[in-house]
Amino acid sequence: MENAQQTNKKLNIAFIIYRFGQNVGGAERVAHELSKRIIARGHELHIFSYSFHDVTNITAVFHTVPITKNPYFYRRYSFACNVRDILKDYNFDVTQSFGRTFGCDIYRFGSGIHSKYLETTKKSLLSKMLARVNPKHILENKLEKESMKPNSFKILVAVSNIEKAALVQKYNIPENKIIVVHNGVDTQRFHPRNKEL
Repeated sequence: MENAQQTNKKLNIAFIIYRFGQNVGGAERVAHELSKRIIARGHELHIFSYSFHDVTNITAVFHTVPITKNPYFYRRYSFACNVRDILKDYNFDVTQSFGRTFGCDIYRFGSGIHSKYLETTKKSLLSKMLARVNPKHILENKLEKESMKPNSFKILVAVSNIEKAALVQKYNIPENKIIVVHNGVDTQRFHPRNKEL
């Protein structure tokens, strides 16, 4: 009975995402879909974001997180710092981040390791050198490194086994702290019957 009561407990959940909206990007689409399912189960959902899109059918509590807009490359880092400070005033059952932030319970890591991204996209020696001194990439690497510290999350969600292995190798994260949850597919939308003939 106790287990049943715990299972049916209504939770107070916080989502952390830089931009929230169904048609903004991959992580944003995942957060949008997951938010609908969490709300449908009767949980209370708070969404902390810098900007909101496509929220008409989402009955959540929306919190706009201020950012430092200039210089432009400081925006995401300022978001991570500001949302961390804002969350100190709340006591959520679960906090889940969909991007590089500090101090969440669940961290869904779906954007790939930034340094690996630079290695694969910057082909010439000049572009590699410029990337190393680009303040945007310097801050992105710093933010990622800090978000991977042991006290920055309880569980890390990778979207593939390859990504999990890369995180273990790059940041020496214990394998038991990473779970793999592959991206889902909307089988109603992506179905042979919807194929244009």
